[in-house]
Amino acid sequence: MLPKQRVMRREIKLISGLVALSLGFSACLKERLADTPLTKDFSKTSQDITLQLNGMYGDLAGFNCFKNAIIHPLIVGADNYSGSAGDAANFGQKLYTPQGRWFVESWDTFYRIINNVNTLLPLLEEADVPAAFRDKIKGNLYFLRGFSYFFLVRMFGGVPIRTEPVSAQSDFYLPRNSRDDVYDLLLTDLEQASSLLPLYSELPAGEFGNATKGAAQALLALAYLTYGNRHDLAGNTAAAVDAYTQASAYADEVILSGEYALLENYADLWDIENEQAAYREVIFGIPYTRDKGASLAASLGSEIGTWTRGGGQWRVQPWFYDQCTTGDYEGDYRADATFLTFYINENNGREFVTYPVSPGPGQGTTNQPFLAKYIDPAPVDNRNRENDFPIIRLAEVYLIKAEAENELHGPTGAAAEAFNQLRARARKADGTPRETPLDIDPTMFTKESFRQKIFEERGFELFGEGQRWFDLVRMKAPTGTTMFEYQYTEILPNFEQGLPAYNANNGRWNNRRVAPNTAVPFQEKYLLFPIPVSEIGVNPFAEQNPGW
Repeated sequence: MLPKQRVMRREIKLISGLVALSLGFSACLKERLADTPLTKDFSKTSQDITLQLNGMYGDLAGFNCFKNAIIHPLIVGADNYSGSAGDAANFGQKLYTPQGRWFVESWDTFYRIINNVNTLLPLLEEADVPAAFRDKIKGNLYFLRGFSYFFLVRMFGGVPIRTEPVSAQSDFYLPRNSRDDVYDLLLTDLEQASSLLPLYSELPAGEFGNATKGAAQALLALAYLTYGNRHDLAGNTAAAVDAYTQASAYADEVILSGEYALLENYADLWDIENEQAAYREVIFGIPYTRDKGASLAASLGSEIGTWTRGGGQWRVQPWFYDQCTTGDYEGDYRADATFLTFYINENNGREFVTYPVSPGPGQGTTNQPFLAKYIDPAPVDNRNRENDFPIIRLAEVYLIKAEAENELHGPTGAAAEAFNQLRARARKADGTPRETPLDIDPTMFTKESFRQKIFEERGFELFGEGQRWFDLVRMKAPTGTTMFEYQYTEILPNFEQGLPAYNANNGRWNNRRVAPNTAVPFQEKYLLFPIPVSEIGVNPFAEQNPGW
C-alpha cells in the first residue's frame, strides 16, 4: 500500500538509535543505551548522513513525541475535547502537573533533535559530499531545529537556546532565554531552510516525509502569525504589524507556488487508502504505517485512532458538535467526515449512536460524539495504525492568510477570498454539491468579529489536528484577552453543565452540553504548560512557569 522507504527510514532509526548525545536543557547527563554520539568518522558519506537525518525525523514520529506524548496536551488539553478516563480526563479537567511524562518526553525529544542538528551541522561542512546534497541536508537540519524550537516556545514559553553541540566541555546548565530570543532563532532557521529545501514536486520518493520549501514557508507563516499575536496582546502594534506582514507574505508564497491544492473531497484527507494523494494538501505531516514487526508503543504505527475511535477515551464536547452543525454550518459536509455518531462496540458487537442521534431498536446511546478522522479499519493493534498525523495543511495556510490580512487591514476582499476557499471545497462535498456553507461577506464583519469567525472556522476545519490549544493561547478574544480566557470565562460557563442524556419517553436529548469538571475557572498559568519537573530538579538556573 505504501512506499517501502516510509518503513525503512524509521526502522533504521529504531534499530540503530542514531542520536547524538541525549543532552538537553538539563537532561544532559541522561544517556540512553541505544544512543551513540555522532562523530566525524561516522559522518563521512552521504549514506551515513542520510541515516542520521532519518533518525531525527523518526524521533518526531516516536512514542515520546507525536505518536503519544504531544497529542495528549495539544488535543485533549483544548476546550472542545474531553476525556472519559486516565490521561485524557487529566487534560480535560486541567489536572496535569509538572511531573507529567508528556512534558518530560516531548521536551527531551525536541532537545535531542536540536542537539543532533547542532552536532551534524559542523560535521557536514567537513564531509566529502556533493554541494547540492550538503545544502539539502542543511535545509532539513535548519527546518528540524526551527520546528523543535517553535513547539517548545509555544508550549513552554522562553526556553534555553543551544546552537552548539553538547560535549564534555559544554556548559550543561543554561538559563531560559526570552521568547523573543527563541523566535529570532527559529524564524532565522526556518528562513534558511526555505532557501535550501527542494520544492514538493522535486522531492524524491525515497525522501517522503522530509521537509520541503513549502513546509518551511508554511511554518514561517504560522510562526510569524503567532509572533504577531504575541505582540498584539502586549500592545506592541508596530512589531505586530511587521509580523503579520511577514505571515501574509509567506502564506502567499505557499498558495501561489502551485505546489499544493485542496483535495476535492475533504473526507479523502482521512482515507488511509488515499494517504499519498493527501500530501497534495498536507504540506508537512508525520508518516505512520502498520507495523507487522512490532507492537503497541514500540511499533511504527500511529495510536491516535485508539483514543478517538467510537467508545474511546477522547470525546467531543457536545457544545462544539452543535457549533459545527448549526447556523451557517448547518449541512456542512465537513461534519460528516469529522464526527462519528455511530459505532459498534468492539467487545460485544452492539450498535451505539451518540448525541444527538436518536437510537433505533436495540441500539445503545453514548452522550458524546467521537472523532472520525483517524479510523483504520484494519489496525495491527491498538497502537499500531496506518493513520498519518498532519502538522500543517494548505487549508490552514488559507486561514493564516485570512487572519493576517484581517489583522493588518480588517475584513478585506483578500481576507474573505482566502477564507472562502475552505467553504467552496466544503460545498463540493463527496461529489454531490451542497448549498452550504455559504461564502462569508466581508462587509458584514468588523475586524473583531471576523477574527472570531476565523477562530471558529479553524476549530472546525482543523479539529483533532493539534492546533486548537495553540489557537486558544495566541488569539485575541472580543474582550481583548486570549481566546483561552474568553472561552473558559465567558463561553463554557454559559452552557448547561453536564452531558446530554437521552429520554426514551419523548425521544429527545436534554440540554446539557459540557463534560463534567471541564469548564474550569480560568487561571493565567494555563496559557503555558509547566516546565518538566525533571528539568527543574537538576538545573540550578531553571525557573518554573508562573503558577506551576
